[in-house]
Amino acid sequence: PYGLMFVGHAQSAALLFGGYLCLRRAAGRPARLAAAGALVGLAVVFEYQALFAVVAVAIVAAVGERRRALWFFAGALALALLLGAYQTALFGRPWETPLAHVDDPVFRLYHQQGFLFGLGVPRSDVAVKALFSVDDGLFVFSPFLIAGLAAARRRDGSLVGAVTAVMLLFLAGLANWRGGWCAGGPRY
Repeated sequence: PYGLMFVGHAQSAALLFGGYLCLRRAAGRPARLAAAGALVGLAVVFEYQALFAVVAVAIVAAVGERRRALWFFAGALALALLLGAYQTALFGRPWETPLAHVDDPVFRLYHQQGFLFGLGVPRSDVAVKALFSVDDGLFVFSPFLIAGLAAARRRDGSLVGAVTAVMLLFLAGLANWRGGWCAGGPRY
């Protein structure tokens, strides 16, 4: 059950970024659009929570590529089917995730809270702590990111802002939002 659970954050982020860059350079070319979709789909394989960020990138694909966006979604669907086959082989059903099979009683307790694997309604105090707390706040450990958000070009800045907001909402809704030891900021 712990296959990628503790190491997928960086790989997932790199795949999301690579998928977005591929999408930006696709210029309507089906192969590049499919590759972009496959990269963001693979991000979910490494970290299920990346699905929230993938939705933001998918909206960019749908708006920017219109009719040809189907290639993007086909690339992403291929990886979703692969993930479903993997989960079926391990757990008996494509929608059965490793989170339902953790053996640590503390993790199991966290995953039983909320409405889905420890995810509940986002809490504003958690959002503020995730961004500004002295012990692991994102902007405390990486203050240059504030400048990055402010300096992002319009097109990229909208996506960066959307992904930041959706991941912050996700994090603020987690029962175990701190997620254990984190080096230099919140885990998502």
